[in-house]
Amino acid sequence: MKMKRKVRGRRIRLFCIVFGFTIMLQGANLVAQSTSWSIGLNGFADNREYKSQLQPPESLLGTQLVPEFHLVKDTIHTFGVGFSMLSEFGHTKLIADFDFQLYYRYRGQNFNFTFGSFSKNDIYACSPKAIYHDVLTYYNPNIQGLLWNYHKGGGSQSVYLDWTGRKSETTRETFIMGTFGTYSRGLFFLKNHIYMYHYASANVPDPNSPLRDNGVAYLSVGANLNGAFYVDSLSLSVGGMQSYQRTRGVTDWETPLGLLFEVKIQHRGFGVTNTLYVGQGHKLDWGDPFYQLKRYNRLDIYFNPLLFDSVKAMFGISLHFAEQKIHHQQQFFLKVLFNSDNFHKPDTKNHFFR
Repeated sequence: MKMKRKVRGRRIRLFCIVFGFTIMLQGANLVAQSTSWSIGLNGFADNREYKSQLQPPESLLGTQLVPEFHLVKDTIHTFGVGFSMLSEFGHTKLIADFDFQLYYRYRGQNFNFTFGSFSKNDIYACSPKAIYHDVLTYYNPNIQGLLWNYHKGGGSQSVYLDWTGRKSETTRETFIMGTFGTYSRGLFFLKNHIYMYHYASANVPDPNSPLRDNGVAYLSVGANLNGAFYVDSLSLSVGGMQSYQRTRGVTDWETPLGLLFEVKIQHRGFGVTNTLYVGQGHKLDWGDPFYQLKRYNRLDIYFNPLLFDSVKAMFGISLHFAEQKIHHQQQFFLKVLFNSDNFHKPDTKNHFFR
């Protein structure tokens, strides 16, 4: 008798789930003008042959699966639901990390607004590695908060809030609040990125780890010389970066300053990027640790064997001139994106290729 009741109860629950899902879809068809879907796969193989006191040598390999389903009304309002699942090669678990995505997005004529849990691709794509370390694209793919963007003509400016830690007995309250933008006029462009990382306390404060503030201000100017010198694209830029940090009640503000010089050349799938930093060392919680040095040069040489709308791939070799040594890094990235015909493609760059 108990077994029959359990079976009957399971059938009732299954019926309620199916019935509720059917009602939801019918309601969505009535309210939304269209539905769309997308499924992405981001693969990475990153071998870091470092002999550094700042970063350990390691090999990072895995794939991110990112499926999404969207309800769209009037091409303006979008409700999105999905997830980002990381399968890391060699991990003891099949799923190394899982992030749920649930968000609302408004697309207007001059500004967009997104609120919820969604991809952080826009932020990473517009940020130098000095501000956001490239490892974050593998292990911290989503933002939980909001992203507001205003764009008009050749200019665009965004504001974002990323809530990275909800206060509890053991978890510290932490969040990032920032802004970034790009302005273009003719050959010349101006880029900026400013953020503040607030590292507060848990419900049970740790006296050995007091509250900290950590942030950065970055401004660069440059020129795009596309088509010049017989190459597809060429850009030159110089930027200033100042970070700021303090431990409240313990230290005063520390504000190191430095300069970034960058050259990017690309032609027929081949590319070279050289970034030179000169200045004082920075201790950014989210930045590349090599920028703790007073002088650092990174040379990236890469080739795109696949460069289609739905599939992109890149082989790359990076040389890090730091600590009076040359550190080697070999990388392979694969990005696959399939979607429905009425899917609104985001106007983002692939953050693996920044």
